[in-house]
Amino acid sequence: MSTKSLLVILFISFAVIANAQINDEFIETFSNLSNWNSLNNGGSWSLQNHALYVNGFGTYPTDNFIKLETHSFLTPSTKSFTLEFRWIILSIRDQSALWLRDDNGNNLIDISDYSGRIGFYTTGGISYCNRIELNRWYNIRVKIYPNSNTADYYVDGVLTRSNLTFESGQRDYSNRVRIVLGSRGGDSFMISHIKIKL
Repeated sequence: MSTKSLLVILFISFAVIANAQINDEFIETFSNLSNWNSLNNGGSWSLQNHALYVNGFGTYPTDNFIKLETHSFLTPSTKSFTLEFRWIILSIRDQSALWLRDDNGNNLIDISDYSGRIGFYTTGGISYCNRIELNRWYNIRVKIYPNSNTADYYVDGVLTRSNLTFESGQRDYSNRVRIVLGSRGGDSFMISHIKIKL
């Protein structure tokens, strides 16, 4: 079983309705957490200075798994769009991750701090880049090309990986796109300023 499949099985979920969407751009600034609803007691999460703090502890079933949904402005004719966010890793004991999914739960993007490095999951495994410095904010930007099932990854404005493939298959953006955050085994992180835009 792949690490990716194991994560899908092990993570438990929270749910949230997104805070803001304007025309062709979705922005989550974490001004409040009023729409967040915990579905399990694993880990902890809280609002800290307009950022979401996420802490996981133990193993299944105490993983921390958070899902954010927004009504989609993407269509089958969308040629490209971007995902941007700021991310700081506070501790690494196992793994934290961010997934971008379509309305059917298919993974488009999977970004992880696995093995102490920023890693991008592809159809062929994990493509690692920067070794993570704890307590340092990273600016992550992903340019996504749905028609070719590829993406380009930028870390702090520098292109680190290009034309990486992600899961193929039928995709449906007509209703929602989902941002999924997970933290396991004592990992903790903060995330802020999530954007999805054309």
